[in-house]
Amino acid sequence: MVIIRNLKKSEFDFLTDMLYESIHIPQNKPNKEDLINSTHIKKYHEGWGEMAIQH
Repeated sequence: MVIIRNLKKSEFDFLTDMLYESIHIPQNKPNKEDLINSTHIKKYHEGWGEMAIQH
């Protein structure tokens, strides 16, 4: 069984770390803040969980 629940504030840093680690860049990987906030990555997570599902 899968239970879906809201993210706890205490889990946000872990989620951010996992997002950073999941991005494969073999050499010269930027630091976490720069990479996650870059335009080509930010579009995938900005506003996540806030947008209504549109049909």
